[in-house]
Amino acid sequence: MQSSAIIGTYSTTTVRLALTDPPGTMKRYKVSVWIGFLLAAVHMTDRVGAQSTSHVAAANAFVDEVFSQGRSMLFSNASDAYLQVLGSLNQYVTGKDLEAVRHRIRLMAMVMDTADQEALGINTFLSDNTAPLPFGQSLVRWWRRQDPIPATPNNERLEEHLLRSAYARHKFFSPDDKRGFDDRGEVYIRFGPPERSLSVTLKTPELILDAMPWRIPNNIFWSYPDVHPDAHFLFVQHGRRNPYQLGISNDLIPRNLQGGRRNVNKLLYVMEEIYAQLAIGHPHYGDHYDRLTLFRTLPTTAPAHLFAERMVRHSHIVDDTHASVRETAVPRTHTSTVSLEHFPVEFRWARFLDKDSRTCTDIYWAPGNHAFKLRPRYVRRLRREGHDPSDNYLLSAAIVQRNAEHLPQSIIDSARLIRADSTHMLPASTITTCLEEETTGLVMQWQLQWIARALGDSLRLGTALKMTTASIESLIMLNSRGTLDMSDLKPMIGEPGTDQQSVYPWLALPPHRPLTLYFEIYNLTYGAEDVTNYTITYGIHSGEGGSRSVSTSYTGQTTRATESVTLDLNAAAKSDHVDIQVQVVDDVTGLSVKRSISFDLQR
Repeated sequence: MQSSAIIGTYSTTTVRLALTDPPGTMKRYKVSVWIGFLLAAVHMTDRVGAQSTSHVAAANAFVDEVFSQGRSMLFSNASDAYLQVLGSLNQYVTGKDLEAVRHRIRLMAMVMDTADQEALGINTFLSDNTAPLPFGQSLVRWWRRQDPIPATPNNERLEEHLLRSAYARHKFFSPDDKRGFDDRGEVYIRFGPPERSLSVTLKTPELILDAMPWRIPNNIFWSYPDVHPDAHFLFVQHGRRNPYQLGISNDLIPRNLQGGRRNVNKLLYVMEEIYAQLAIGHPHYGDHYDRLTLFRTLPTTAPAHLFAERMVRHSHIVDDTHASVRETAVPRTHTSTVSLEHFPVEFRWARFLDKDSRTCTDIYWAPGNHAFKLRPRYVRRLRREGHDPSDNYLLSAAIVQRNAEHLPQSIIDSARLIRADSTHMLPASTITTCLEEETTGLVMQWQLQWIARALGDSLRLGTALKMTTASIESLIMLNSRGTLDMSDLKPMIGEPGTDQQSVYPWLALPPHRPLTLYFEIYNLTYGAEDVTNYTITYGIHSGEGGSRSVSTSYTGQTTRATESVTLDLNAAAKSDHVDIQVQVVDDVTGLSVKRSISFDLQR
């Protein structure tokens, strides 16, 4: 208990420094001491429960220190500390510690979609101080699901979020905003650095030299064309001591030009200049600019002041409409953690019991169409960056097992060398992992990279080119003993019983090729004369082909059975989709089990 009290006193002091000091004045701690100190705080707090929440203060200060200083070697440790804070959220977290956690969750909500916010109870928690606390482990699991490169020990997406948050607080600091920064900070946390940035200023000599000061407010325009065409934002600062806020183009018009007819010509000059510069940043403003230039260059009898009034109203409506569309059309967030191109992969999976009665999952996979094709522009960029192209590839696959808390349990990986001229001949591959827990999630990762020849004709890894990931959220172990169970269905294509038959991982199926389904049956019950009796029903359901089924009875000598059936799908050839269901009934006990598989049918 005494150790906990000492830890609590020191931690509370340090967190105040980290959370309240202005950017750039954060005290520099000895980080090596921090790690041991932090782990001790977490350990002791878990033991004493309500008597101390000092680890919240210690972890927050540690996270701020690491990411504000860009100490990349400690990103993983600081991310773990951050997750410790979220995971320990309970009724014992109160006072300043609770406000610190609330702040972290507020920043977390910026990158979550509405459905996840509602499911985790975040909206209510942030808007109502009396609302129940979100379940901390649910917040931790959400972050673990965001990991874009599961085969690495780091959660790159979480590290990116914490790095962006530290940058936003430092560069866009706003002491009166509960977020800790102005609107630029929130957009930065959601999308990162803008791909395009500009500020609108007066450049026309007649306006700059005019005796009357025409002052455009400080502003900055950001756009993210690779995120979404509507992902562009205009920030305006109304007064030097005020924060930057999301605004519209009319906010840039000097206030002493708004209203009245006296300065209408100067107003049109200013508006034309505003939209000429904004149009460079995004074509959304091109229509405004065109309207202004046409009015000024083409003969017209329309009074200038009426046109200006209509123009102000029109731009206000268009910009407000865009802001509403942006809220629904633009993704909630965008990550830059994976800059590689997408590597298309198709896969299927099936669970089986091995000879030791362990549940093992086979992942059948194959590269999709054009998986090895590289865009010339992409190759030219890699050359400019100093990367050497190669005629050989390394194609690697990995399966990461995760438990119910989304913590990695094991990694199974494989790799093979491929010549560039043989990519069209690649057969489907299988990678197997045996489940370690009753309920397990799997994350798959595939990566393609060049292989270069070094001196002595040896091979070395070259540039990573493409990558993709996929996940299976929840796999349950098969019954290794006791009640009836069966494996999942393994699709095979080709002439049955020949070397040409192979596993079929693709989602689309040519309807005129023979499809074979292989499966295993477990825990059959002996009946009379020590034999098993069971019935298998195959059902095929398609749109225009209707539904049909056939049943066959079998007997056996063991409690396990292996079966395969070749199906004729010609009757479903006119349909776009087919569902196949296999049901096994143990005729001795009456128990049954079903498995199904679906295919899109190629025309």
